Amino acid sequence: MSYISAKVKDIVERALEDESSSDQATADLDQADKAQTTVRCPKCLKFVSQIMMKEGGICMHCWEKMEQEAKEETARQKVKAEAEEEVKEIPNEDLDLPF
Repeated sequence: MSYISAKVKDIVERALEDESSSDQATADLDQADKAQTTVRCPKCLKFVSQIMMKEGGICMHCWEKMEQEAKEETARQKVKAEAEEEVKEIPNEDLDLPF
């Protein structure tokens, strides 16, 4: 009985390993298909591998440019807000206008 139990256990373990290997092979094939398929980025109009496309439907290069522009815009808005805050802090009696 222990022989049969050990044999069944060995068969189940090998089946699980085979299933895991099969899943990995399927995922690898999907990645290979995406790598070979080229699509056109709607923003820059260049042809790139489907792997290089982001979820937003644009290529990685355009995505990185958009992120950089967004960071720069955020920094500009922060500087502008700080400048407006400094202007608000100047009291009127400290201006010493001659007229």
